[in-house]
Amino acid sequence: MLPLNILNMKTITNTTIYRCEHCNKLYQIGSACIKHELKCDHNKENWTACTGCVFLKNTTKDLSYENDYGYEVIRQSNAFFCDAKNIGLYPPKAVHKDLINRFPNSFKGEERMPTECSLRDDDFGF
Repeated sequence: MLPLNILNMKTITNTTIYRCEHCNKLYQIGSACIKHELKCDHNKENWTACTGCVFLKNTTKDLSYENDYGYEVIRQSNAFFCDAKNIGLYPPKAVHKDLINRFPNSFKGEERMPTECSLRDDDFGF
């Protein structure tokens, strides 16, 4: 015998449910699902060859800008650096959040993390 609260549950018919192609997360609003799919961690376009590579270093860099009062302000920011290619890198998330256009000076001279790299080395010492 089923409990009474299950027999009285509310069901909705004729509704559209949207599902992420990559992680199968469910949405009631199509535009929310589309927005999620663009930055879903399971989306292969968001994968980078840098993940797990021994050459990728998490460092800090100094950023200088002029504040509203005309004074130069220097602040530190987290950054990624590839020792093999000797260049600064930024992750796909920086593109999805539109940080590249909002703070162009922060990413000057840096490249997006590649999806494939011939120099990748994930020697974990096993």
